[in-house]
Amino acid sequence: MDPDLVDRISALLGRRVTASRRALGGYTAAERWICSLQDGQSAFAKVAVDARTAQWLREEYHVYQHVDAAYLPRLWAGAMTMQTGPSCCWRI
Repeated sequence: MDPDLVDRISALLGRRVTASRRALGGYTAAERWICSLQDGQSAFAKVAVDARTAQWLREEYHVYQHVDAAYLPRLWAGAMTMQTGPSCCWRI
């Protein structure tokens, strides 16, 4: 993960990312990361890479904000900024 993205995800979560690895799979070109945090917790981060993945991630974020079901992962944080592009993180 590049240093700017480490900083963005760390700021979003309010915890420093100390290690990361790419998460394989998915249905879009969005970047996916498994992040280890300084407090020992882990997060799954998804980051938009273009206009299409940005829109899809905004829609996904909206769903996670409004649907509460036991089978869904817990959304930890999301940022829908236009300057850096959308990104979301889930607890794992």
